[in-house]
Amino acid sequence: MRSMQTALAKSQTINENLVTVTAQQQRYIEGLKAHRRTVENMDRKIDKVLLKIAEK
Repeated sequence: MRSMQTALAKSQTINENLVTVTAQQQRYIEGLKAHRRTVENMDRKIDKVLLKIAEK
């Protein structure tokens, strides 16, 4: 019985750690998405400027 309680406590700790890691991964992914949007917007602006220069 004691070993089952110990195993359950370890399992709960592991699950809590997995939740923490998953949350960190999600924040990282959201950061990557935001960075990608920023880069894409910059690319569009650069393309517009280059097009204006080419038109002159």
